[in-house]
Amino acid sequence: MRRAHVLEAAKAKLIGGAPAAAPAAAPAAAPAAAPAAAPETSVQEGDRKQDAEGSQLTHKETRAEGHVSGRVFLIYARSSGGAFGLWAVLVLVLLLCADRSTIVFTDVWLVTSIDSGDASKLEMFLPIYMGLGITAAVLVYIRSYLTMALMGVRAAKTLYERVTTAVLAAPMSFFEQTPAGRILNRFTSDTETVDNVLLQNLQQWLNCIMPVIGTSALICVVNPYFVLWLVPLAGVFLLLRSYAAGAQRDLQRLESISRSPIFTAFGEALNGLPTIRAFSSEARFEASNAKAR
Repeated sequence: MRRAHVLEAAKAKLIGGAPAAAPAAAPAAAPAAAPAAAPETSVQEGDRKQDAEGSQLTHKETRAEGHVSGRVFLIYARSSGGAFGLWAVLVLVLLLCADRSTIVFTDVWLVTSIDSGDASKLEMFLPIYMGLGITAAVLVYIRSYLTMALMGVRAAKTLYERVTTAVLAAPMSFFEQTPAGRILNRFTSDTETVDNVLLQNLQQWLNCIMPVIGTSALICVVNPYFVLWLVPLAGVFLLLRSYAAGAQRDLQRLESISRSPIFTAFGEALNGLPTIRAFSSEARFEASNAKAR
């Protein structure tokens, strides 16, 4: 009995005593791991590295800046002379001086015959005047033929052969790094400029500069004080020419390199015409070509 009483007392003490401790809180769950990044595709890698140094096979076409090197004029002069080299250029200069001197002397002879006032000497003045006129015409014709038909054509032929030989002997890396339109531009518009435009401009320049030189020399002989005005006028002319020639030179260079992308786009469109039609991309290429123009 006593033992049962003790057990009941202990049980009652446990029930009526301090409250049982709360169960321990569960440990906080660890944060979820971030999902693994998707692997970078080759297209994304190419877009990321497209502007990196050395990542581009072809580069944008550059243009020369500043004055034209004297070496360029020397190469053209030697090419125009052929086997005679610069001696042909010297002959051209002598012909320029000869025909201009003849024309100036023709004018001087005409003024002399008029100032003489002696009609009886007309038989002497007139044959000489006619002879000087015919001589000047023949010299001008020889000079023009030498400039346009002989030296100009020879220079164009020589330069074209050099360009063709250089392209044919170029390594494969040259054709991989150079677009076909850029090469085509060298053999079309640039060649046409050397063959025709350059010769016409040279002929017009000679026809303009030689009369100025001849007339200025004649005025200086008649009136030596004109030299005092000729020097500052020549300085002003050279100053204005430096501004005008620089702008014209840069515009010509910009025009030359602007044709290469057009040739390239046209050639690529012709080669990929079946693919363009298969994906119905005619409108997109028409828009890009219109933008290029």
